Formats: sequence, structure tokens, C-alpha cells
Amino acid sequence: MYIMPNVTLLPYVCMINHFNLLVTTPEGNLSGFMRHFNLSTLLLLVEDITGPGRKSIERSMLMKLFYRFCQITQPEIGFLVGGIDYRAVSQTRKRLQVKLEQDPKMKDRLIN
Repeated sequence: MYIMPNVTLLPYVCMINHFNLLVTTPEGNLSGFMRHFNLSTLLLLVEDITGPGRKSIERSMLMKLFYRFCQITQPEIGFLVGGIDYRAVSQTRKRLQVKLEQDPKMKDRLIN
């Protein structure tokens, strides 16, 4: 169990490829907490995914996840994934979108 001020997080189901959580808060601060939780969870992946020898598609997917689930700006994403320019983040996300539209297996990989 993880407790923040007025937020209680209990593991509900933990599987190999996903988890479900039970989150309670009396103050209505759930969206702020989930933004923080998603960002913290994705930051755990940054070092592994942005390290040497990693595929650019993995970094692209990480950028998409940051943008989609953490509501952070492209300059912030660029900083988190190794100090790249916001324009490079934008171009990377656009190229990934094209690849996802052309390759259904890749889309499944991102979703699952």
C-alpha cells in the first residue's frame, strides 16, 4: 500500500503485463495524483529505453506515452528522453503515428 497526503493506493490486481489499482481520495485530487503516478511510472522506463543500443521505435513509443498519459509538453518530453529539441519530439511522434497506421502489429505492441 502506498499513501500520499489524502490519497490511498492499494494494489488490486497485479499481472505480468498490466495492473489494476484501487485509488481512494476524499479531496477530489485524483487527476493530479494519476498524472504524477503515470509520470513516475514512465520515468522508471526512461533509463532503460533511452540507453545505448536501444531501438528508436522504443524511444518513440515512450514519447507517445509521456504525451498521452502524463500531459506534459514536448520540450519536457525532450528533456526527459535525453535533452532533445521539442521539434525532434514532434517529428518523432509524427513518424511513429505513420508507422502505427501502416503496421497493425506495431499498434498492438504499443497498446498491449
